[in-house]
Amino acid sequence: MPRRRPGWTPALTHMKKREVGRIRIPGKPDIYLGSVGSWPARQKNPPANILNEYRRIIADWLASGGESRPESVSAGGVTIAQLVKLYAKHVAKNYRKRDRPTSRLRQVINATTPLLRLFPVLPVALFGAKESRAVRDELLRNGKRGKGTIQTYGSALRAMFSWGEQEGLVPETVAVVVRGTRWFGRGQQARRTPGRKRPVILEDVQKTLPELPAAPRAMVELQLLTGMRPEEVCFMRAGDFTEDGDLLRYDARDDCNKLAHLGVAKTVYLGPRCKEIISVFLTRSRAVGPDAWLFCAPKAWVRGNGHYSPAYYGNVIREACKRAGVKRWSVGALRHTRLSETRRRYDKEHAQAEAGHLNPHQVGVYTDSVLDELARKVARETG
Repeated sequence: MPRRRPGWTPALTHMKKREVGRIRIPGKPDIYLGSVGSWPARQKNPPANILNEYRRIIADWLASGGESRPESVSAGGVTIAQLVKLYAKHVAKNYRKRDRPTSRLRQVINATTPLLRLFPVLPVALFGAKESRAVRDELLRNGKRGKGTIQTYGSALRAMFSWGEQEGLVPETVAVVVRGTRWFGRGQQARRTPGRKRPVILEDVQKTLPELPAAPRAMVELQLLTGMRPEEVCFMRAGDFTEDGDLLRYDARDDCNKLAHLGVAKTVYLGPRCKEIISVFLTRSRAVGPDAWLFCAPKAWVRGNGHYSPAYYGNVIREACKRAGVKRWSVGALRHTRLSETRRRYDKEHAQAEAGHLNPHQVGVYTDSVLDELARKVARETG
C-alpha cells in the first residue's frame, strides 16, 4: 500500500465518461456522486451539489477516524438541519433592534453553514466530539477567517446547542461536548488579523471638518467630546434630552443602545461645549416634537426616516476625506480617540464610565494606544 502524506484525504475525481464524481476511500467500494450526466465532461469545476456531498462524506470519514460511518445514522430524533432551522427562528424573533433582526442572526447563519454542509441529516443525539472538531476544521479550512471570527462562530454554535438542551431537543451529553470544544487553539492556522484599531489622527479630522455639511460636522465634534458610538449619535431625538444641573443628559433609546437586550441603560452627559454644538439642532427639533430627529439628513437621502444612518454618515465622511486630501478615517475610530484621551488624562475607570462598559477590561480594546505610549516612555528612559 503506498505511503500517504500526513493529512491526506481522498480526492474528488471527475469520471468524464459517466459525467459523475468519484471518491476512492481505502478498503471501501468506490463512491459515485451525482447522477449520470450531472457533471459534464467539459466542465472543469464540480457542480455545487456534488462538491457539497463530497465535503460531507470526507468530513464524516475524518470524524470517524478514517472509517466510513454506517448508513443507519438517521434513525429517530431531531436532525442537525431541523435544530438549525428552529434556532434561527428563535434568534430572528428574540434578537431584534429597530424592528429588525440584529447581527446575531447573520452570525448564526455563517456559523451553521459548514454544519449543514457536513451533517444535515445526522441526528443531534449522534453529534459528538469528532463531528464538532470536523465543523471547526471546516471553518478553518480555507484560512480566510480570522481567529476572532472562528471564536465568534464557535460561541454561536455553543449557544445553539445550549438552547436546544433547554428546549429538550439536544441531549445533555451532546451540549456538554460542544461547549467543551476548543474552537481555536495553538497550532491552528487562520487569516492574519490587521491588528488593533488605531485612534484617528486629530490633524486629519480638523482638515476634514471644513468639507462636511453642518450636521455631520456637529456629529463628529460630538463624538470627539463624548466617545459615543456612531449609531448613538445618528439616532438622537429631541425628547431624549433633559437638563441635569449645568449638564445636558442624553438617554439613548433601545433602538440605538447596544446593551438594551441586557436591560442596561445608556446615559451620556453633555458638557458646555457639547451643548453649544447641538443648541441649534436641539432648538429646531424641539419645535417639531419629542420624536423629531436631532440631525436630519438631506431630502435626497431621506428614505422614510429623515435622519442620518450610520452607513450614510460614514459615506459622507469618506467623501469629505477625499476632498480634503487626507487618509480615510472611520467614524467608529472617533470613539477610540476620545476614550484614549480620557484614559490618558484621568484613568481607566473614567474611560470605562464614559464608554458605558460593563466589563472593566473591555475599555482596554479602545485604549491600547495609551499603553503603547507608556511602553515608548519606558524605552526612552531606561532602554
